[in-house]
Amino acid sequence: MVRTRFAESPMGMLHQTSWLLHWSLVFSFTAEHTNGMFAALLADRQNFGDSYLNVIELRSQHLMRHMVAAFLLGRSNYQPRVQANKSRVQLSSLQSNALETIALPLIIREKDSYSDSFTQFTEALLENFEFEDAIALADQMKVEAS
Repeated sequence: MVRTRFAESPMGMLHQTSWLLHWSLVFSFTAEHTNGMFAALLADRQNFGDSYLNVIELRSQHLMRHMVAAFLLGRSNYQPRVQANKSRVQLSSLQSNALETIALPLIIREKDSYSDSFTQFTEALLENFEFEDAIALADQMKVEAS
């Protein structure tokens, strides 16, 4: 296999990390034996810092809606299976306030360039304390998620 310079460039790294997030999202919501690797990758700042959040902010803003859904569903108790426990990194479990402390600042920073019912719901509920708007947006989220 021939390695290209693109894979070694910062843009290549950004592209590859974006694909990693997309596939972890697919795995988190479709695999039978997982409870949210996607949310765990985004929320585990001890191991990963803000690197995955930066990829969402720079390249994959549409993943913010899935981040909100993953944090709301609390699907982040992911830990590698016992057989795969030889890895060096143990993912931390999701904090109960991850939506407020991790997602909300990103949503507020990016609301001019990306907004949907999931991000608007988070902002209405946690930033503006507009509960009637949040209820209406929750109904819209239900329709969009179906």
